[in-house]
Amino acid sequence: MVKVFFTSQSLIENSSIANSMKSGMDIDSVSVFGNFSGSKINAFPSAVNYCRRMLLMAALQKSDTPLTIDADWERQLDVLFRTDKDSRKVMKDHIRSIDGDALFTFLTASFEGMLRNDGNGLADCGRCFVEIASISPSKVIGRIADRAPELLPSIKSNNVATRFLAAQAFGILAPHAANTDQTVHGELNSLLLDIKPWSTAIGADANKVHGSILAVGYMLSRSSFYGRTDSKDHNTVQTAIASLLEILCGAKDASTKEAVLNAIGQVSVSGVLTSKQLDASTAKSAGVIELLTADAKKGNEKSISALGRLATVFEGELVDEPDAKDPLSLIVNGLYSLFEIKQAEIHFTVGEAISCLGACWDSDVLLLSLDVDAAYNGRPKKNHTLEKILQKLLQDCKTTKPSLKKASGIWLFSLIQNCGHLGEIQARLRECQAAFMGLLSARDELVQETASRGLSLVYEQGDKELREKLVKDLVASFTGASAQLKVDDDTELFEPGALPTGEGNSVTSYKDIISLANEVGDQSLVYKFMSLASNAATWSTRAAFGRFGLSSILSESEIDPKLYPKLYRYRFDPNPNVQRSMNDIWTALVKDSSVTINQYFDEILADLLKSVLGKEWRTRQASCAAIADLVQGREFDKYEKHLSDIWQVAFKVLDDIKGSVREAALKLSMVLTNTLVRQIEAGTESRHAQAMLKEVLPFLLSSQGMESSAKEVRIFATVTVLKIIKNGGKALLPFIPHLVS
Repeated sequence: MVKVFFTSQSLIENSSIANSMKSGMDIDSVSVFGNFSGSKINAFPSAVNYCRRMLLMAALQKSDTPLTIDADWERQLDVLFRTDKDSRKVMKDHIRSIDGDALFTFLTASFEGMLRNDGNGLADCGRCFVEIASISPSKVIGRIADRAPELLPSIKSNNVATRFLAAQAFGILAPHAANTDQTVHGELNSLLLDIKPWSTAIGADANKVHGSILAVGYMLSRSSFYGRTDSKDHNTVQTAIASLLEILCGAKDASTKEAVLNAIGQVSVSGVLTSKQLDASTAKSAGVIELLTADAKKGNEKSISALGRLATVFEGELVDEPDAKDPLSLIVNGLYSLFEIKQAEIHFTVGEAISCLGACWDSDVLLLSLDVDAAYNGRPKKNHTLEKILQKLLQDCKTTKPSLKKASGIWLFSLIQNCGHLGEIQARLRECQAAFMGLLSARDELVQETASRGLSLVYEQGDKELREKLVKDLVASFTGASAQLKVDDDTELFEPGALPTGEGNSVTSYKDIISLANEVGDQSLVYKFMSLASNAATWSTRAAFGRFGLSSILSESEIDPKLYPKLYRYRFDPNPNVQRSMNDIWTALVKDSSVTINQYFDEILADLLKSVLGKEWRTRQASCAAIADLVQGREFDKYEKHLSDIWQVAFKVLDDIKGSVREAALKLSMVLTNTLVRQIEAGTESRHAQAMLKEVLPFLLSSQGMESSAKEVRIFATVTVLKIIKNGGKALLPFIPHLVS
């Protein structure tokens, strides 16, 4: 496919069009743009992006959990590439197995797309190049590495997104082993010259400085990843580091500061920046940390990220003294002090920074950032530090201070997400579960959501034995010791009044999920459904957590058929939040709703007929609404044998003590009445009409209908009978004795 798109000679080789479109790197003397002459060039980025997606999809088909093609598959693919370590490894292994020439052709095509439009590129070509290059074998990258200088116009572009992509691409190509030390040295010196006017540059010159700083950061860090730390340009590297630190301390322009924060983070995690260099600077280590912390407190995510990465520079563990002034303690305390920041999104960045600080290169945050084919061994986890951080977060999840509780919950989630595979975390997963359980009763909806997602994450991280223990712990936390989840009106699952009632109240959802799991008899369902119980906007919009979707949560589940009747009813709960939660679960479980309902129709209806007379008003109301939905538009043969029972329960709840239940019962009765009238109007010979009248009329005329002691029932029964008489015609002849008696 790649070769068809980008090497096929659809144009006459010697034509003026073909010659004018020749690129810097031709393949067999044919431009990669050969099939995209004139206005067809607009399709070029689409072709590149399509090839990228097909390449990654083909890789995932070899994995244990191939990606399902649905409406959201493209976003899911992007999320898996960026955030899932296992998926990324599968993609990398697959790319190693494909034809090297085809891969080179694709990289060349996407690279050429980056260079078009005076370096501003064609749509997604830059992103496609960087993504695929980041997981490509070093041998293939070496074939295009000498073209790194061609990216300089893009690095200095006036478009900020272009500068970022070009700088990253430059970092992958320029320090590659295929380029000589002299070449690398020259390119670094050239960038440092472009950086020099950083304090006075404005407009296009400021953009040039911004891109060059980014490129320096990526180039230095990737040189370290490639193992080029012993090159002859040692002095130049020192000069570069000194320049970055100077800019960090003096930059006032937001764009320049953004670039240098990114660069400092890059050189920190790659081992290029050392504690000696920091102490040799004007600000010293403490001054740099203080500067980053002050900026972080203003909500600057770049500063927060840089602060976490800077921690990897320092050797040793956290000091156990409370007022310690060593660099690592200053960074940890600086990150902890950010709990008062109100923006939830920022706390996820803080959580990632804390993960970097404790686990270093054993954290998924850094492992996923390695975008070159090299066996880089960065600083390993700090065991004692990681344990202290975990202990601190577990304690703070119990605090009464709302802002600290909220932040600690999110940070704990991030720590487990990025470092859950480490022994220090594995050993305390049960404590983590207990912490998340405590957070479910928090007032803040996002805290509840974090706890919900955290419980699912904890469950996923454990092995089979641990999962069994976790389920037992979860049950015990609700019941004290019972093996049965007891949920009724007197059960205080959560702190009374912890949340206001209404649209934003998700506590009820958790209670109902527990009740649902209890009814089905599978306590592990609590885990599988817990993460679906809330719908906080922060989580649905944050791509980083896309992999915690419905399919991954429910992939291990063998669905018990008795779950369907219970779940069908919960979809009609009076609480809108419960409705959404249960509809999400239904959608995840049921591939074809119509087929499943038809298959289990009798079981669903039988359950609804039983629950419509239950003790809890919400159950009665939901059952009425569910029955109405179930029979509406359904073939009469499907529910004929149940019709009398349906009318009977409908009339019983017409005079319910709860107004909303009476309203739901009235709607159900109207559905039944309208169905009957339509059947009568369909014709006197209608078999269904005769059958329905045979069931309904005696009931309407009995003590349960027109002669009922309940006024609402009598009125409705009378109105229904009058409608039947008015529209019945000859169909009523067999029933006249009943009507006049």
